[in-house]
Amino acid sequence: MSISKQFFPLFFLSLIISTFGLQGQKASDLSTGVQVSIDPAYGIIQLTWHPAANTQSQSLVRTLPSRHHYSLTKDQNMVEDTIVKNKFYSYHLSSFGKVSAHDYLLIGIEMNHRFLSNPGPVLLIVEQSLKDSLQDEVAELKNDWQREGRLVYEMVVKKDKPVIEIRDSIKTYYKSKRGLSHILLLGHVPVPYSGNTAWDGHGNHTGAWPADVYYGVPRGIWTDYKINNSSPGRNQNKNIPGDGKFDQNKIPGKVEIAVGRIDFSNLPEFSDSEIELTRKYLDKLHLYKTGQIQPVERALIDDNFGYFRGEAFSQSGWRNFNVFFHPDSIFSKSEHGVDYFTDLSKRSYLWSYGCGGGNYRGANGIGKTKDYASNEVQTVFTMMFGSYFGDWDVQNSFLRAALASGTTLTNCWAGRPVWYMHEMAMGYTIGQAAKSTQNNVNSKYYTPGNFGSGGCHVSLLGDPTLRMYMISPPTRLSLQKTGIDVVATWSPSPDKEILGYRIYRKYENDEYVQLNDSIITDTSFVFPYEKKNGVYTVLVRAIKLQKTRMGSFYNLSLGAISQYFNTTSTENQKNSHFLHYYPNPVLNRLSIEGVHKGEQPLRLVFYNSKGQIVKTCQLASGTTEVDLSGLPSGTYNLIVFHRYTIVQSNQVIKL
Repeated sequence: MSISKQFFPLFFLSLIISTFGLQGQKASDLSTGVQVSIDPAYGIIQLTWHPAANTQSQSLVRTLPSRHHYSLTKDQNMVEDTIVKNKFYSYHLSSFGKVSAHDYLLIGIEMNHRFLSNPGPVLLIVEQSLKDSLQDEVAELKNDWQREGRLVYEMVVKKDKPVIEIRDSIKTYYKSKRGLSHILLLGHVPVPYSGNTAWDGHGNHTGAWPADVYYGVPRGIWTDYKINNSSPGRNQNKNIPGDGKFDQNKIPGKVEIAVGRIDFSNLPEFSDSEIELTRKYLDKLHLYKTGQIQPVERALIDDNFGYFRGEAFSQSGWRNFNVFFHPDSIFSKSEHGVDYFTDLSKRSYLWSYGCGGGNYRGANGIGKTKDYASNEVQTVFTMMFGSYFGDWDVQNSFLRAALASGTTLTNCWAGRPVWYMHEMAMGYTIGQAAKSTQNNVNSKYYTPGNFGSGGCHVSLLGDPTLRMYMISPPTRLSLQKTGIDVVATWSPSPDKEILGYRIYRKYENDEYVQLNDSIITDTSFVFPYEKKNGVYTVLVRAIKLQKTRMGSFYNLSLGAISQYFNTTSTENQKNSHFLHYYPNPVLNRLSIEGVHKGEQPLRLVFYNSKGQIVKTCQLASGTTEVDLSGLPSGTYNLIVFHRYTIVQSNQVIKL
């Protein structure tokens, strides 16, 4: 039997309401509504919940730091446990009655995450036309990742580049000694397709679906010779041998790299062009990462399916939101009468979920693509579910359109399968949540009937490196060499709950090394500089104890970043034109440090993005400061000449 025949199709809303009434159950029943109380002083946690109706049995299993089964009676609704600081505790709570209710928790006290200090390299794969048009915004995106302590790779591709060639290039980065943790596809980067099924249960939608996860499985075996289906009306869904679309319905291996996509191509419902929509997204992405967008910590659920024969699609909302928020901060259509577009246009919500009988450009009870174009939706993370629009590589895609509205930064088709985001409550990225969901092939996490589990269609739209809790960063980092020391000074973070700062340094392209053992409460720090010649990057990040429903962890902001160049030996004196520029990005004045043995000074020429000369100056040996305060903010190219010969070219300076 094909997978599509196993799925119950998503019919029209009238039938769904009828089905909901006959069942007498609610989607929220598939979560126990578990709440966590924590006494950090004594390391005592208390779990309380609502057992399922007509409970027959219950189960609580802890899998971290060691496996342990708790003995529960069928009426029990509370357990206490003792935990220690800086260690994760993972729980799975189940209650079996009329329905099977499941919840997953990741709990910790004062967690000190290594991945927040060293989050791993990210690869930006950007479509050529966007790269050419959005140089400043792409530079800012990469700079924000660097300010998070990431090594950033970049690949520019054309729209017609074969997906297999892109994946081969990804493997090169993945196999490097530093590995690869996240990939962001920016623009209409070629879309992989795979499988021959209808994940929404509609027989006329059987075929290959978009499968961005292909890029995140570097060691999986993908084939293109088995499936022969030329019947779909939409060409992209057709799948025949040798057409570049893959055979697999299920992901053929472990997802090892989190993949997300930002793609505003082919959205004529919006008056703005693809370039402008992408620019606006990258602008609000920067504002969110730097704490300038502060969403209200609450959630909205607009469920137009209900229980739906036990699939209860909105459990992707209920189960995760019960972990993130107090019950009083979860607003639903069934209990509060909220409406997705009406309420999200008026009030801010960190998270939201909406589902209803759908088509490529909308969902019953939710709205249409044009509603995203005419409203400023005030949510950051959202999830949607309905027929057809999970197949998002279409004109005026409802799923993709969400990212073009208001403060929305991520979206996913959540229902087949259920998505598991609970790790984000303890500081993990939404890319990690996507990986956990994609790798849920052996029912580690509960999905009714395993519908959609491990499917190649499970995709994330948006920046996969995003986290739920962002801090306003420090700014204006200045480095001054004095004798054998470097003095770092910076402007403080405006966040009122900051404990202090962590200082990091790296040599060339090495990983960052933390310089301070204890938190720095001042806004200056002195450290010795290494004797090794080369460029050193210094990063200062604000730190706070982030308290969540699942405990607490030491959260880090993006950092203030600057560089210095060390020439303590004569090794580099042999190079007659060795130059280093700092800080970059520039505040007002750019310092240029270098060695020049020529008879004539070097000539520095700054060009704007249009190729126009905006400033020139001269440089002799030593250090020169160039005043760039008169130039507008943006990205500039610097070319260095010795007489009429180019010494250095394509040096990017950001102001």
